[in-house]
Amino acid sequence: MKHTLFIFIAIIFFGCSSRDNEETNPPENPVLTSIDISSSNGNELDLNGISTATLTVVGRDQFGQPITISGTVNWSASNSNVSINQNGNVTAISVGNSVISASIDNISNTFSISVIETTPILTSLDISSSNGNELDLNGTNTTTFTVIGRDQFGQPKTISGTINWSASNGNVSIDQSGNLTAISVGNSVISASIDAISDTFNISVIDTTPVPGTYIYVSDAGNFNNPPWQILRYDENGENPVVFISENQGLSWPQDIIFLEDQNEVLISNLSSGTINRHNATTGDLISSFATGISGPTRMKIGDDNLLYVLQWGGNGKVLRYQLDGTYLGEFTNFGVTQAIGLDWDLQGNLYVSSFADATIRKFDSNGNNLGLFINSNLQGPTNIWFDSSSNLIVIDWSGGVVAKFDSNGNFDSNIISGLSQAEGVDFFPNGDFIIGNGGTSEVKLYDSAGNFNQNFISAGVGGLLTPNAVRIRVIN
Repeated sequence: MKHTLFIFIAIIFFGCSSRDNEETNPPENPVLTSIDISSSNGNELDLNGISTATLTVVGRDQFGQPITISGTVNWSASNSNVSINQNGNVTAISVGNSVISASIDNISNTFSISVIETTPILTSLDISSSNGNELDLNGTNTTTFTVIGRDQFGQPKTISGTINWSASNGNVSIDQSGNLTAISVGNSVISASIDAISDTFNISVIDTTPVPGTYIYVSDAGNFNNPPWQILRYDENGENPVVFISENQGLSWPQDIIFLEDQNEVLISNLSSGTINRHNATTGDLISSFATGISGPTRMKIGDDNLLYVLQWGGNGKVLRYQLDGTYLGEFTNFGVTQAIGLDWDLQGNLYVSSFADATIRKFDSNGNNLGLFINSNLQGPTNIWFDSSSNLIVIDWSGGVVAKFDSNGNFDSNIISGLSQAEGVDFFPNGDFIIGNGGTSEVKLYDSAGNFNQNFISAGVGGLLTPNAVRIRVIN
């Protein structure tokens, strides 16, 4: 019994002693006791390469664990061959060694950094082409290559000596100035070398020359007053698209397409730039301006007098007239049409012009005198207009989504086509079938002469088509 009592008393004694020690020596709170320095670019800088670094500091507590630093870290360098700001950004100034010090309160550490100067040498070449990596025997068939030399740090390096040029395939020729000419369809690897350093560039040659047949040309308004813009060419089935005129060839919200076959030229009206540009009808290459200073040219049509009539979206809205060589003949009409965008003549030679903004059709006599409104109802936003074989006036209503028919007196007859969306642009096949651009779905639709739907002639988006606003059927013999 005495032994048992002794053990019990001992347990109580030692237990109390342990708790007393815990109360006397509580756990230590973490405090900043040291700092570590690290560099974003190591401990060597190069005056001709990586010449800067950012130093950062990590604080550690008495247990060696990271701890947040409160307060400002003070930076200094032992040697003026480097400069360091108070954000720890180091810049090499001259060759030498320096010890960087970081301190906060009475805690500090150092970091040794060296500055060297490596002589830059040419180690690589970069080739670029003035006309991309595809040439066209029917378009842009030349390009000029240039070379940039780079040193071991990836920085530009002046090339001393002669660049040697070569091509892997005889479908192109290249001279020793880097000027390349396409000869035939195919692919070639272009090499540029100096001493043992070289680079290559892959280039393709295509031929978009149209063979005799029927082709469809579509003006793509893209995002209207914002690009992309293009003129696309399709085959007689509405397939195999080719970019006939690209955005960098003077297009600026293109509107209409008129081919001058005897001159091998095509005219493109550009609403944003106020110009009608003249392009090569085979290649699409820009030749020159046909007319400038127009207040937003939209539709163009050649009259029976072999003169070009041009509508204006803005300005005074009067119809302009030109000879086919570009000679300006002045204003044809004595009255302006707001946002004019469709025109045609009746059998008596009277001219009719649609107003998109006013949703009307205005009539002029053969001398351009205003005869008043011909249609002022049943339309919301008319674009193209034309007379059918029965002297009915057919109107594409862009805003209304229909094609409407009016009799020869301007009375509404019916909507011969419905369900369209932003319809604009029309042209006719010899059998009377016609195509219409449908901008809302990025398609071109085909109808028979009575207006019955046949098919989506150009499917949505083929060739990158966004917003067709003019279509032109062209037969090449």
